[in-house]
Amino acid sequence: MPDSPSNGMLFKSLRNENNWASISLYLPVFTITAVVSYINKNKNDWLSITLKISFVIALIPGFNSVFSLFNSSYYARWYFMPILLMCLASAKALDEEVELKSGIRTAVAGLIILCFIACLPDMVVVDDSAKLSATLDPDYSAETKLRFFGMNKMPVIFWQCIGFSAVFILLVIIYEKKKTDTILKKITAIMMPLVIITNIIYINNSVMELGFDRSDEMSYRLLTENSPDYNDNTYFRTTVINGGAYNNLSMIYQDMNISCFQSIEANEIDSFYYNIQGIERKMLGEYKSSDYPAFGLLSVKYILNTSTGDDLNVEYKPAKLRGFTLYDKQGMYYIYKN
Repeated sequence: MPDSPSNGMLFKSLRNENNWASISLYLPVFTITAVVSYINKNKNDWLSITLKISFVIALIPGFNSVFSLFNSSYYARWYFMPILLMCLASAKALDEEVELKSGIRTAVAGLIILCFIACLPDMVVVDDSAKLSATLDPDYSAETKLRFFGMNKMPVIFWQCIGFSAVFILLVIIYEKKKTDTILKKITAIMMPLVIITNIIYINNSVMELGFDRSDEMSYRLLTENSPDYNDNTYFRTTVINGGAYNNLSMIYQDMNISCFQSIEANEIDSFYYNIQGIERKMLGEYKSSDYPAFGLLSVKYILNTSTGDDLNVEYKPAKLRGFTLYDKQGMYYIYKN
């Protein structure tokens, strides 16, 4: 199964927490079983050669960047091309009744390797330089968990994917033993609902894990309540902390702001973010308490901290923001003033 956007299981990066790079190469139903088997039988076929070349390109960043005019930011939407070729290879393998044993062995071996990696223990390192007196994160910890692989980040979703994959491979094994049009139709009839059910469960669990399961009432309040009233006619910018899935609230309120999630800005903006505080924006502009000099540089006068209650002693207590004091409580927000 493909990684969840912005929070990968297999390809989680400590350097880039918000990964929207489209790195998933996923083919449902027969997965890679028919593809591998077709390549093994037709080694010199144009389709096999193209798939092999695509695989090599995918592993080498310099070659991969050819598809994005040598952009230094990793971007892999060209994967849609090899996926279509994998579909063609699978269809040809079934049409030619290619033996699928080699592909089944490869898929099983892949699942076993992933399961082994997922069971590896974590290594915890205490980062002394990260011990800050102020932080915006209520779950802040100076301990940074380093993983060779981050599959345990969302264990429920990971093992769900392993379980469904095992079922798919079992159905392919049944097809391989019978190999008739009738059994193919029956297996397809079973597989397609399973694929849909898998994705429904997967997306639902991903939403829960990523913290986007905000109540409809909270979403309605955040999006429909009056915009914050600062009673201030001077020039200023704002930013939102603890916004979760609502990074663009300041846009909705028509406030000038420095935090947002969108991908249509010029590349120079990313360079600006990086040069002022070493921040790699990656479509999501966010600041931490350690970046307080940037607030002054960018004319941030008010910070909005989202709340889930009606008084100050609730989930998000007043944050410790250097240079800011609690200014007001309006609707769903604590407002801090520089």
